[in-house]
Amino acid sequence: MSPQPTFWSNPIYLRTEQYRTEDNLADRQRIHELFSTNPQNWMVWVLGMGRVQAGQKLLDVGCGNGRLWSQNFSVKHPAELDVTLLDLSRGMVETAVSTTTGRVAHLSGVEADAMALPFPAEAFDRVFANHMLYHVPSPTRAIAEIWRVMHFGGRLVAALNGPAHMRELWNLIGQLLNLRLATVSSAVAFGPLAASAKLRVQFKRVTKHPFDDSLRVTDADLLWKYVLSTNALREMLPPETDLHSVEEEFKAIVNRAIQKDGYFFIQKEVVAFVCEK
Repeated sequence: MSPQPTFWSNPIYLRTEQYRTEDNLADRQRIHELFSTNPQNWMVWVLGMGRVQAGQKLLDVGCGNGRLWSQNFSVKHPAELDVTLLDLSRGMVETAVSTTTGRVAHLSGVEADAMALPFPAEAFDRVFANHMLYHVPSPTRAIAEIWRVMHFGGRLVAALNGPAHMRELWNLIGQLLNLRLATVSSAVAFGPLAASAKLRVQFKRVTKHPFDDSLRVTDADLLWKYVLSTNALREMLPPETDLHSVEEEFKAIVNRAIQKDGYFFIQKEVVAFVCEK
């Protein structure tokens, strides 16, 4: 078994490299937006899990580039909500605030650590943690902090990837690098099984909701950009390997599948936990 990436929860790497700007995240989001087979928009589905109501105070922990809000609300019809966007990266906070401005009635952006939320107890009605708990060195501390800042009766929506997420993609990378990869999913760092156990310690009621989806990719160049955006290759690539040769072989294999089947198939495994305090 090859070593698995260790940078998923390195705060310095996340703040200064991976999420310094939205570029890497946007490259990954583009693949899902263009090639997902489920017609339901993921961001709309996640927000729906929160059962948000007008007038509520919402916290988005690990807000990224603000897609949760820009894909749900229009500047023509701003929602009567008080939204706080929080991220470890200043660049992400600035981008999220920029894309969300005008879409909700009240908006603020905060650069902070999810393990030490700078808010008083019971400050929020709803909290969203969309694909971010695996980025935290101590998910237990982050979950406890989220619980602390939620009203009693409040709701957390926490989305995570399962071990089968993007397996066909990473199996191909493993094949090209002569490595045996069980998964290079973020589920290695903190997946649904671990999350379920930790969330149930803190919250009175936790329900798991799978989101059935897959990818039918028809653009090898965009898929290669996805691979590079994760930086997973940085720890897996043997020193003597020519990355350009790997790229050419990768695209050739993907393009053969596209020519044969019309697309390169990738299974997704994503879940949302709805937690009530």
